[in-house]
Amino acid sequence: RRVEADLGEKAPRTEKGGVAYGAEVLFGTSDPVLRLYASISKDVGELARNIPALKRGVDVPLNPRFRPIVASGRTGVRSKDGDDDPETGAQTQNLPRRQGVRECFVARPGKAFVATDLSAAELVGLAQVCLDLFGWSCLADVINSGKDPHKVTAANLTSTTYEVFVEAYAQGEKWAQDARQSSKIGNFGFPGGLSAPVFVSYVRDQTRRDDGTYPDWVESFDEEKSRWLRDVWLATYPEVGLLFQEAQRQIRAGKGTASKVQHRSGRVRGGLRYTEWCNTGFQGIVADASKLWMWNVQRECWNDPSSPLYGSRMVNFVHDECMTEADEDKVHEVAERQEALGIAAMGVFCPNVKAKCESTATYRWYKGGDPVRVEGRLVVGKPVKEEGGKTRWVQ
Repeated sequence: RRVEADLGEKAPRTEKGGVAYGAEVLFGTSDPVLRLYASISKDVGELARNIPALKRGVDVPLNPRFRPIVASGRTGVRSKDGDDDPETGAQTQNLPRRQGVRECFVARPGKAFVATDLSAAELVGLAQVCLDLFGWSCLADVINSGKDPHKVTAANLTSTTYEVFVEAYAQGEKWAQDARQSSKIGNFGFPGGLSAPVFVSYVRDQTRRDDGTYPDWVESFDEEKSRWLRDVWLATYPEVGLLFQEAQRQIRAGKGTASKVQHRSGRVRGGLRYTEWCNTGFQGIVADASKLWMWNVQRECWNDPSSPLYGSRMVNFVHDECMTEADEDKVHEVAERQEALGIAAMGVFCPNVKAKCESTATYRWYKGGDPVRVEGRLVVGKPVKEEGGKTRWVQ
């Protein structure tokens, strides 16, 4: 009744004509009670999937089973079923965004996790793909100039100059923070060829808080605003419009599907529909670079006594992030070396677009986080809640 009262004629129906009330339907209402119920239901499902493996990890090592390659070119990971199996692994790539799950993974005494992330890697890949195909890319120009592509897009959305926007964002202006967040979601969502209605759902999924609520700007985000955001985005990076045209041409020529030969690696992926074709170019080139990065990190951890990485161990690989467990007094040197190897690997596959890396060192595994430095050196950090709910990272 509450769903129908909130959505009216737009309420989705089951095959028998009843009102559907799955989690995504409830999240799509404006009723806070329904949203909270959906959030709780999702939490229950996520915990049910993760708690058994986490409980096993108290007594035996968790051994994630990585698949070297999946359709996208990335790795995959799965956990083996069976609570009584001492070799049972754990899903460590697609954990819930909610707080409390990742934090259960703790480094051993005297050790710390060093997580090194390729910053905006898929945007670097997208820019390189466009350079390879068309010989030019506004996105590549932005990245190579050292500007933040999310702030460049946001400045265009708000009709301000880049410099004015950067200053407003630094001052914590809410309109600037909202604009950058929407721009970031657009920069990562639109390259895959999402339509306006699908992008609205994508925005809501990316911004939903643990309690089922959304930022203010998301509450009024609809298909009209989605189309407007996409238009501004394409005007900012017009080369992607040409990429979409090429995708359409390839799909038409293949009568509904097409294949894609990955730039530089030559890896082939077939049977692609439109959005898959759009995604696989930039996602795949980063996947190839990331695997080269992972290989070189592993090689130095095990086989190169002259490397700062020697003796450390890679404990997780999350697409464009390498996480090693290192001696806590060596996290700075380990991070520097992981970053250098990541940039070098990206240079092999994206030679014309500058890649960047950023590392954090923590005793627990956190989603996100800021690096903490003392006299210029990376140290082990932790999050601290301040008044007002903001998080600050300290040694």
